[in-house]
Amino acid sequence: MKILFAASEMDPFCKTGGLADVLGALPPVLAEMGHKVVVMLPGYKVIDRDKWGFRPTGVRLDVPLGKGTRHLGLSTLSWNGVDVLLLESEEFFWRDSLYGDIDGDYDDNDERFAFFSRATLELTKNLGLKPDIVHSHDWQAGLVPAYLKTVYVDDPYFSGTKTFFTIHNLGYQGLFPKETFPKTLIPKVEFTWKKMEYWGKVSYLKAGLVYSDLLSTVSEAYADEITREPLGFGMQGVFEERKESLYGIVNGIDVDMWNPETDSAIASTFSARTTKGKKACRESLLRKCGLKAAASAPLVGMVTRLDDQKGLDIFEDSVARLMSLDIRLVVLGTGSKKHHETMSTLEKRYNDRIKVFLTFNNDLARQIYAGSDAFLMPSRYEPCGLGQLIAMRYGSLPIVHATGGLKDTVQDVDQEPDSGVGFVFDSYSPEALADAVGRAVVAFREKGRRRWTAALKRAMNRDFSWTNSAERYVELYEELGRG
Repeated sequence: MKILFAASEMDPFCKTGGLADVLGALPPVLAEMGHKVVVMLPGYKVIDRDKWGFRPTGVRLDVPLGKGTRHLGLSTLSWNGVDVLLLESEEFFWRDSLYGDIDGDYDDNDERFAFFSRATLELTKNLGLKPDIVHSHDWQAGLVPAYLKTVYVDDPYFSGTKTFFTIHNLGYQGLFPKETFPKTLIPKVEFTWKKMEYWGKVSYLKAGLVYSDLLSTVSEAYADEITREPLGFGMQGVFEERKESLYGIVNGIDVDMWNPETDSAIASTFSARTTKGKKACRESLLRKCGLKAAASAPLVGMVTRLDDQKGLDIFEDSVARLMSLDIRLVVLGTGSKKHHETMSTLEKRYNDRIKVFLTFNNDLARQIYAGSDAFLMPSRYEPCGLGQLIAMRYGSLPIVHATGGLKDTVQDVDQEPDSGVGFVFDSYSPEALADAVGRAVVAFREKGRRRWTAALKRAMNRDFSWTNSAERYVELYEELGRG
């Protein structure tokens, strides 16, 4: 098949979150499976064209937008079997950040990503790509299927092209004033509550939901959760209407990149067959943190964004009880000012048991995954989550709130003794979080640690590669083709 991806970020070229991880991993796997894959990206200033080898093509197009047209250029790169196309616009993309600055989102994000969506399709025609599937991601590319089903609906070039739309985080919806709608040049009859209008505003995300042939999100549990409040974020009616076309597919991870057998950033390599090196990683992490711990004191790691969505509110309220369990805790992350201040206060109060790094450092993150005994993810909601997958790969048992991808990927050791790989709590509360950590401590301190060791080996042997996820996407693509 010919598969065209339209997305606003892609690792390693430009990244703010999990969307970039998916775009950096899924297309190459699809290419390995024999499909022709093209990725359209905004040509951001932050992308290092010389480093990666992007080359200008000389292609120039005028893209309709608002009352006129805007200029489009093109740079290209063949990367891991995938054609990566940068849609160049100095006016819209030559800025220091992807979506905004310290003062907030860019005021013209509505025009920037309407341009990106329309330009994607104009360029597709100009280059003769003629895709079987156009797979768009999140609100920034939500207008792509809307344009295909309205402006290009009678264009024979796109006859037979099917649309697929993936939601990575419903909390971001691309809402703009109603005055935005005429700028898109989508027929005004489409501005209704059943289509692109959302409480008097224009929703680019809703456009993707309404006009795409199939929808997906990044875990089965999250696909269910978004059909109702509170995680529907006002869109639950749309999902209820389209529930027969909505699928949940858990993300994978790059198992070559995240590999404790070859990771040069950690103190000692190890595997599920021989875990001796993990003890050396634990000792190294304790030294780096300036902490001391008996062998019976579990070292719990967190690599997280410091905000309420990630469960920082209930975590901070549970710390006193967690400290009574005689655990050691290391936290790496950045986020809101209030959480920075609270975490600094907690570190000072428990300076012999807690170490906080208010930064992000990739090597240190790897050392925390490898050196911690358990990995805490108390997220309020988590569409998929990658931290728990990486933690299991490195033999750190996840302690998670039962939501989204955390619920789908972590089975509780106490509830499922033969298949459990972590500790799960259902109620979103400090008490439930502390109870789950307490259960983990009990298992860690059991004589012989048979349950713990068995769970660790099961976790490390789990297959979280992208192959399974990619095969599921292909099944759905093929289903669209048959339709």
